[in-house]
Amino acid sequence: MVSHIKKLCNSYCLAIDSGKNEHEGVSTFDWPKLIYSEIKDLRAADFEPHTRYDFVLLKANFHKLANKGSFSHNELPSFSRAARALEGVLDNYAKGGEYLLPQKFDFIHDDELKKIIQRDYRELHFILMPDEAWKSAVVMCGSIIESILYDVLSQINNINKANSSRKAPKNNSGIIEINSGKWKLINLIEVAVDIGVLPAQRAASIDQVLRDYRNFVHPQKEIKSKHPCTEAEAYMAKGCLDGVCNHLSSLPS
Repeated sequence: MVSHIKKLCNSYCLAIDSGKNEHEGVSTFDWPKLIYSEIKDLRAADFEPHTRYDFVLLKANFHKLANKGSFSHNELPSFSRAARALEGVLDNYAKGGEYLLPQKFDFIHDDELKKIIQRDYRELHFILMPDEAWKSAVVMCGSIIESILYDVLSQINNINKANSSRKAPKNNSGIIEINSGKWKLINLIEVAVDIGVLPAQRAASIDQVLRDYRNFVHPQKEIKSKHPCTEAEAYMAKGCLDGVCNHLSSLPS
C-alpha cells in the first residue's frame, strides 16, 4: 500500500546522488512535492506505535520541503537522509497490513470471522492500547476472546465434545448447543477447559479479568460491578488474549 512511496523516496535519493537536475523526467526540486502529496493523508495512528513520532516529524519536514522556494546544493545531503529515514518508517506502516500483527490467528477456521478478529485486534494493538483507551481495550479483548473460543469449540473436532460437556449451559429443555449463539464467555471458558482446549490456569486468568467484560459497555453496570477499567486491567486483558492466542497457536493443527 505504501511501496510506491518508498520507491519515490529511493528515486529522490538517486536524483540527489546523480548530481543532475532531474531524474526520470522529474526535477530534483519537484521530488519532495511528489513525496509529500502521497504522505499528506497518512495518519500517525496508521503506523506502529514506536514509529509514530518519527513519521510526524518527517511528514512536517517534507511539507516544508514541498513548499520551499529554493535550496542550495549544500542542503541536498540532509534531504537524502530525510528520504531514507521516511523509507524506513514506511516499513512500519500498519493499516491493512496483516503481516505486522503480532498474532496471525491461523487457528481460526472460519475465514470471515478471522478477518473480523484480525481487524479488531489491529484496532486494539495499534489504536486503543497506544491511545490509552483502557475501557474500550478491555471490551475489545473480551469480544475477541469470545469469538476465538466460539470458533475453536465449533470446529468439527470439538463441537460434539463441547455440546456434551458437563459444563455446557442448560435450560429447562436440556443442553443449549454452542451454535445457538447463547453461550456467554464464561460458558466458553469452562467448556474449553473441560474438553482440554485451554489449561485451567490460563482460563482462570481470563475469568478473573474478563468474565463480565460486557458490563463495561453500560456505565450503570460498570458502576455496580465496582470493577475499574484502568491501564492495569487493559494490560491484563491484552495479556490474557495474547496468552490464549499463543497457546492455541502451539497446538497441533
